[in-house]
Amino acid sequence: MPIHEPGEEIIMGEHVKFGGKSGYLSLTNRRLIFEHKTGLVTKRTHTFEIPLEAITNATVEGAIFKKLVLVVKAGYISQITSRFEFSVRDPYSWQNKLVRTRKGETI
Repeated sequence: MPIHEPGEEIIMGEHVKFGGKSGYLSLTNRRLIFEHKTGLVTKRTHTFEIPLEAITNATVEGAIFKKLVLVVKAGYISQITSRFEFSVRDPYSWQNKLVRTRKGETI
C-alpha cells in the first residue's frame, strides 16, 4: 500500500491491470495511485500517481470488456495530453467516485 500524506483519505482501491501490469489502484481525496511489483527474487515496488487536479476527463470505454479511461493534462505526466486505461471490476463506480471526489463532494 502506498504511503499517504497527512489528511489524505482512501476512498476506494482494488487490484487492477494497467499497461500489461497487475497492481493495486487507490483513489484518495488527492490523487490516483497505481502500485505494482517487479522481480522474481528481489521484489521492487513501483508507484505511479496522478494528482486529481491533473485529470481532465474520466470515461468508461469498451464494448464487452469495459475500462476506466482517464485523460490527464499536458505537463503532469508528459508534455502532451496523456490517456490511461485501467481494467477495474466496476469502471462506472470508479468514474462516479473519481468525478465526485474531484468536485469535493463527500463520499
